[in-house]
Amino acid sequence: MAGCSDYDFEVLKKTVWFESLGEPLEGKFAIAHLIMNRARANRDCFGGNTIAGVCLAPMQFATWNNQKPECLHPHGKEWDWMDRCLPRTHAVCNVEQPETGVSPSARKRMGLDGSFAAERSLHFCNPTEKMPDWTRTMQKGVKIGKYQYYNEEKAPSIFNSEEKFVKQNYDYFLVLDFEATCVENSKIKPVQEIIEFPVAKLNASTLEVESVFHKYVRPTVNRQLSTFCTDLTGITQETVDQAEPLSAVLKSFDEWFESEGLHNSSFAFVTCGDWDLKTQLPNEAKYKNFVLPTYFSSWLNIKKSVTALTGVTRKGMKGLLEIMHIELKGRHHSGIDDVKNIVEITKWLLKKGHVIKNEDASANRIGAT
Repeated sequence: MAGCSDYDFEVLKKTVWFESLGEPLEGKFAIAHLIMNRARANRDCFGGNTIAGVCLAPMQFATWNNQKPECLHPHGKEWDWMDRCLPRTHAVCNVEQPETGVSPSARKRMGLDGSFAAERSLHFCNPTEKMPDWTRTMQKGVKIGKYQYYNEEKAPSIFNSEEKFVKQNYDYFLVLDFEATCVENSKIKPVQEIIEFPVAKLNASTLEVESVFHKYVRPTVNRQLSTFCTDLTGITQETVDQAEPLSAVLKSFDEWFESEGLHNSSFAFVTCGDWDLKTQLPNEAKYKNFVLPTYFSSWLNIKKSVTALTGVTRKGMKGLLEIMHIELKGRHHSGIDDVKNIVEITKWLLKKGHVIKNEDASANRIGAT
């Protein structure tokens, strides 16, 4: 966790004040502990390793969903207490024995003796409202005031079940993840173009990656990559300038597809979301006026597979890896590295006995022959 600046501490106090309005004293400390735990965890989804970053992370604390720190003006008796007591009682100020006049039992529940912090609670919610999906995979911790806290020790569920292999409906899963031209905070016109085309052939029985197709692709409409695109994907202008255009890469892919015997096998593409084969490839093919092979017309969305098995929904690949406690490999938004990570997610599902089937699939006919 990074150090605590004056700005960090001001944001912390405002966050705790707003989130814990009407809460008992121990509830105020519980919110503060949770924020500190998130900063120590140093995850992108939590806002990194600074206190202000954690507090201001998008859609994490209601305090900041619609306002900036300078626009929040705390007031009332609870703020007077917060401004007076939090700095000398919370662990962030390195005060080991705060003088709060709190009973020993309350101190234990608040974690001032280390018990709450030891639970490593990273999540909380109000159980009187609609319960978020993520609560299904967490172990309940302490309940203080209106809030239920959760530990990231997985609840007894599919997450800690033993491995069990079952026969799949497919012989192979072709894990695919495109990278494409992009600009910051805008849509690229007139068409987004694929610049990286990786596919891994995963044996559904052995869980071994038997072969990998990987090529970079030269864009032919917007030939110059934006700085944002290179920073995001790691793909340089020199790399795409030396690559073949999409039409040639698709021909190479079809040759690889044939050489791997996939025309005579049962297979399914696996993607993390629907964008790759529902949007990007058919849109670019339409703009450039070439026909795609029919095998690109259906795919399995791994996010739907995860939800089908666990009941948990996550927007992106990193979120899926986190709930499975799988470490991110390589660079996020490198197509080939993303494929490797999606392979690990797919293998995790298969090891849990999940049959990836049509219910997890998305279909999009693109007029291919």
